[in-house]
Amino acid sequence: MLCDLKQSHAELLEFISELEAVLSADVIQVALLARVRLQLSKASSRRKRIVSDAIQRLWEGASAEEMRRLDQLRGNDVAIAALTSRRVREWSTETIAANREGYRAASSAMRKSMRERIATERAILYPLLERVAQHP
Repeated sequence: MLCDLKQSHAELLEFISELEAVLSADVIQVALLARVRLQLSKASSRRKRIVSDAIQRLWEGASAEEMRRLDQLRGNDVAIAALTSRRVREWSTETIAANREGYRAASSAMRKSMRERIATERAILYPLLERVAQHP
């Protein structure tokens, strides 16, 4: 499970970097942007499933503090899903084409948030999953 989560995080970071490259161009290629956004969305969904499975697996043997941190991750996932859904609706391909600079700014905030989320998951889940892997 730890290997899957690490791979998922690496994949997400790769797509985040790809999105940055697309958005840094003088002219945004809308078709390329749509493809990268779709890949990022799919990768994010995979990460969410892995994290959910990890939390469920770790919950039983967790201390009270670990349960609090796992519950915090679970709660944050709900908020992130709602925010992501809203952003996708607000930033259609047509809206992006009409307001590229606005999308660049909104996307920058989203990418920062995604990187922070990955860092949080690494800090909380990696040590717990390593412990479970060593003592199944």
